[in-house]
Amino acid sequence: LVEALRHLKARDIPNPKNYAEAMKSEYQDFWNEAIAEEIANLKAYDVYRFEPLPKGVRPINSRYVFKVKDNQQGLVDRFKARLVVQGFRQRFGIDYLKTHASVCKMQTFRYQMAHAAQHNLLHEIIDVKSAYLEADMKMPVYINIPGHPPPPGMAARLVKSLYGTKQAGRNWHQTIVPLLTTQWSFTQSAADPCMFYHYKDKDDYCVLCLFVDDFSITSTRAKTSSRDTFMKSIKQQFKTSQSDDNNVYL
Repeated sequence: LVEALRHLKARDIPNPKNYAEAMKSEYQDFWNEAIAEEIANLKAYDVYRFEPLPKGVRPINSRYVFKVKDNQQGLVDRFKARLVVQGFRQRFGIDYLKTHASVCKMQTFRYQMAHAAQHNLLHEIIDVKSAYLEADMKMPVYINIPGHPPPPGMAARLVKSLYGTKQAGRNWHQTIVPLLTTQWSFTQSAADPCMFYHYKDKDDYCVLCLFVDDFSITSTRAKTSSRDTFMKSIKQQFKTSQSDDNNVYL
C-alpha cells in the first residue's frame, strides 16, 4: 500500500494520537497494515498469549504509537505502529519489582573513546532489534490490546517484556549479561557493570559499552579474533543492525 505514497513528504501526513484516531484517518488502510505488521511481529516473538484472567486482576491498558517514517529525502518510507504498555498503571510489588536498565556511565564511554583514539582501535555501533521482546517477563502482567479483544474471561498475558513495562529494561539486562559473561567469555567491569571486555592479548581484544540495546564496540585492528567471535555470536543469537555512521552514538 505504501508505494502509492512514496512521492509525499512524511511530515505532511499527521501521526494519529491513538487507535481511534487512526481508524478515522484518511490513511486508515495504511495504519491497519502497520498494526497487522506489529501484531505479526509480537506473535513471532511469542510476546503474549491469551490466558484465563485471575479473579480480582484488572488488565493494564496498552496503546499504539503511530509514526510515519521518512527516508533521507524526507519522503514517506513506511507507516509504523508500535504497541506500548501504559506502564504508569503498573503497581509496585504486584506487576513489577525492579526497574533498572543497562546504561553505561558517560565517563566510561568517554574512556572507551579516548582509549580507542590512543591505540587506533576500530569503533563500531550495533543495536539488537526488538531487544525487549527477547527478554522473558518474570512476573504475571495482563494487558488489553486495542482492536484485539480477548475471548470471554481471558486476557493477554505477557510472556516477553513488551515496550512500556517498567521492568522491560531490567529483564533485557538479565538476558544479555549472562550471555556475555558465561557463553561469550567477556569479563564484566568492576567499575561499570555495563562495560565488558574480551582480552586474548595486547593485539587482540574487544571492549563493549552497553546503552540498553545499543552496543559501542572497540577492538584491535592487527588481530580481530575477539571482535569477530563476538559479532558472530550476537548475530546468531539476535537480529541486529549496524550503524552506517560510527561518529554518532545514540
